[in-house]
Amino acid sequence: MKGKRRYLVAEDPEGLVEKKQSELKLLEEKLPELRLLLRTATSKPKIVFYEGIEGLKKLYMDNLRERQPILEFVSLENIHPEIEFHSKNYYIPARINRNIPIKIIVSGETESKSLRLKTDPYALREVKTISQEKFPIPLDCYIYGDNVSFAVYRTDSEPIGVIIRSKEISRTLRSLFEFVWEKAK
Repeated sequence: MKGKRRYLVAEDPEGLVEKKQSELKLLEEKLPELRLLLRTATSKPKIVFYEGIEGLKKLYMDNLRERQPILEFVSLENIHPEIEFHSKNYYIPARINRNIPIKIIVSGETESKSLRLKTDPYALREVKTISQEKFPIPLDCYIYGDNVSFAVYRTDSEPIGVIIRSKEISRTLRSLFEFVWEKAK
């Protein structure tokens, strides 16, 4: 301020980015405490619904936030290019960075345009396949913690996703996954 006038001076935007990144890191560290508060609320959400590509990105972030081992049923057939790009360039590196292991049962081919799902210790990933003809999986299903999420991300359908927060449902699907895992090649 000089007299009654206020003068503004431009700063390097890098400083703002660094500040926001540190705020985000602090928020991520506080998430377990905030989730505990949510669980103690009288009306807990049990089902969360997402629409569109941005909604599916939020759905995928949910299983990263839980920081629990992940079990996944998936097919790479007709995967939406934006989801494929997000998975390869953000989701998979973020999962590895957070040290979250994943077991994947793939129905059909294990490769798409830019994704190749194979057992890889560096990527904390174990993969088995099942016949797409006998056992088609037209969506993506994640089982993590007490949650199960389903995402439809095909190029021939509207991207939608659902997260179900239930110990019983996650336990049932986890048992089903383990049964199929034992039988898969």
